[in-house]
Amino acid sequence: MPAPVVFVHDLRGSGDDWPAAAGEAIRVELPGHGARASSPFSVEASLDGIRVALLGLARPAVLVGNGVGAHLAIAAAAEGSAALAGLVAVGCGTETLGWLADSYRIASTASVLHGDRGSTVAAWASATFAGGDDRAPVAADAGFDAELGRLAALDTRAALRLIAAPVRLVNGSRDRFRLQEGAFVRACRDGALSRVPGSTERMRNPALAARLTTVLAELEA
Repeated sequence: MPAPVVFVHDLRGSGDDWPAAAGEAIRVELPGHGARASSPFSVEASLDGIRVALLGLARPAVLVGNGVGAHLAIAAAAEGSAALAGLVAVGCGTETLGWLADSYRIASTASVLHGDRGSTVAAWASATFAGGDDRAPVAADAGFDAELGRLAALDTRAALRLIAAPVRLVNGSRDRFRLQEGAFVRACRDGALSRVPGSTERMRNPALAARLTTVLAELEA
């Protein structure tokens, strides 16, 4: 029987971003997103949602995260509170998340300084740093700014060293931030990189979704 799969979406995404999956699948909704849009985003609440999903399963799962969701999934997996069949990190190829925090801080500041509430600068920041797609923005306020700082403080490479389960990185060759993908693979006890030519990290990309399906089939077996 295939292992269950727990999906964790990217910042500004939702559980609906993930492609259809066969078998048992749980799509974690991060606070401040999708069905939990009314809840303030926080790193700890996000990690708690992942923990609850993993511990609620009867069998070890494959944990899959995209972008910021991948960094959060790695952090949760490193805690060792739940056994895993494997971990897949999509669009996760750089240690620092400072670029992400800075992009949203720019947008937040612009909302005060400009009459259009920063929509022009926010669009530029999203296009440059966060994918430039039509996903819903996360409200930028003082609390969210602090949580971005906590995201930036995550030590993903150190966390990868603690994970005993197989880890697979799935990155598109056109991802904006993957300069440290090799270092990430080397940090894993059992790690491998799968790079999709001509693709970005966005899950709407058919080539990336197809590669993810292949990687999941290998880990679920």
